[in-house]
Amino acid sequence: MEKYLNKKLLPKERAEDLLKKLSIEEKVRQISCSSVMMIMPLDMQNLKGGTGGATIGLGSDKPFSEDLRIVQDYIMEHSPHRIPALFHTEALAGPLC
Repeated sequence: MEKYLNKKLLPKERAEDLLKKLSIEEKVRQISCSSVMMIMPLDMQNLKGGTGGATIGLGSDKPFSEDLRIVQDYIMEHSPHRIPALFHTEALAGPLC
């Protein structure tokens, strides 16, 4: 088992091990953010190799939580070290009356 996957080790040890294994491209991807459009196939978007963060726009007819899981699974399956992405989103809200 890779050290960075060993949950018995301290987070610092795991992070140091993972950072040694990441290429420069992978490190840059981890500080970047991707905008994901659910109306477009995921393999046509720039997600292979991972991404540090993602926002989902133009959702599908599925619940948002399902879109989130689909994207997260895709990112982890197509990332050499299976690093999950952090998600963020923005939305406008009307009056609460």
